[in-house]
Amino acid sequence: MNKDTVDSRMERELRRRHLAMRLIRHQARTHTIQEFTGLTRHQQATLRRQAGIPTDSRIRGPAPTSFEDFFTSARTQNESAVLALLYRALGPSKFVRRHGGWEAAVERGEQLCDVYETWRAFFPSSRFEFDRLILLGEGLARGQEISFASCRSCHALLLIDLLGPNRRLCVHCSRARREEHARRTNGRRPRQAKEIDLALYGLQLVGGKILRERNGIYTLVDDDPAPA
Repeated sequence: MNKDTVDSRMERELRRRHLAMRLIRHQARTHTIQEFTGLTRHQQATLRRQAGIPTDSRIRGPAPTSFEDFFTSARTQNESAVLALLYRALGPSKFVRRHGGWEAAVERGEQLCDVYETWRAFFPSSRFEFDRLILLGEGLARGQEISFASCRSCHALLLIDLLGPNRRLCVHCSRARREEHARRTNGRRPRQAKEIDLALYGLQLVGGKILRERNGIYTLVDDDPAPA
């Protein structure tokens, strides 16, 4: 066995285990981790034990299959829209299952972790689990249950339920008059924009380098312009 072969196997094993630890920390299900890394249930348990992660912290049961949770409230719609924005910027090929052996599976898992960690920077307290990111991507790729749309008022990207009511107005525009009235009445100043440099999370997106949020509206912008 030559040195290149040994190095290749070592690199493969290190990437698989590093990805497995990222997925474990994101509370991905055991079968999800196995799909991306090939590590068995026993090997995952060993990693958890070595990292001091309690076994009961992992999520059990089947992966989610319903898209209803993406639309249950204004908050979940907002969170889902940002995931959809990242999905659209990266492209469907980064989300859907691909053939090509262990390297393709690990690469896809790494990209999904990048997206999830970027999204978590905006929504650290969200109850959306990692497996819902997979469900979202696969649903958008199929285009039968959920899809993209633009708000009729502000043209912001929306995630819409193709099997539900035809609502093409974002939650922010639908309540804009009420919020504007509240600001005038209470004298509140608009919140300062929050920005995340996507490059810090390993994401190279077409259409912008900065993910900006202002008053609930998320956009991709180039470079790092001063807040308006």
